[in-house]
Amino acid sequence: MLALAAALALQTSTLPEKAIVEYSGVPTVTGQNIAIESHSVTITLSKQFADVSSLTLVKNNGPAGNASIRIPGFVEGKGPTDLSPTATWANAPLALKSDLMMGIPENRNPFVRFTGSGPMQNLGTYALRIHYKVPLGRAGLDHKQFVAAYDLTSSAPIGTLMVNFTYAPGVVFHEPEAGPNIGWEIGLKGAFVKLTNYDGKAGLSYCAFYSGGFGG
Repeated sequence: MLALAAALALQTSTLPEKAIVEYSGVPTVTGQNIAIESHSVTITLSKQFADVSSLTLVKNNGPAGNASIRIPGFVEGKGPTDLSPTATWANAPLALKSDLMMGIPENRNPFVRFTGSGPMQNLGTYALRIHYKVPLGRAGLDHKQFVAAYDLTSSAPIGTLMVNFTYAPGVVFHEPEAGPNIGWEIGLKGAFVKLTNYDGKAGLSYCAFYSGGFGG
């Protein structure tokens, strides 16, 4: 077992200094008259990777049609571009296309948008599941700090938002510090927050830690 003596900081602001990290965030789902009932995401931190799984529940309050789905992808700093999400819609595989987006801040390079569409029936409720795995990022002047991130920005309100940074078996962290004050529940196995009637404005969340006995 690899024991990591770590200080974990969860923020909804800028990333740590000199951060190089790849991440995604809350997907955008649009249609004629739909509501996002909930979005839950678990970011599991292992020795080398951030393994991310999310579930978005979508209610169609209008006629039958198609939902348009957009999954964001970011690289902060001059890091690699390993993000390659898979997704299902109503338990069926979702075909995704990727487009490189331009006109974004230089330190967020590049921005990738993955797009797809899924059928909806009148008054149906649908589950969008997304999974990806990326290497843990690095941060700090000496790049000895590890970092993982997830963007909580949403263009639409969400009934319930749940975010869980958790620690995989074989990796031990000190009890983390969490902030800002958005209601994080802190424990030995991770940090969790649940927001109801979420307005989509919390911004970027991340966890950053030093391994091997370094302080945070």
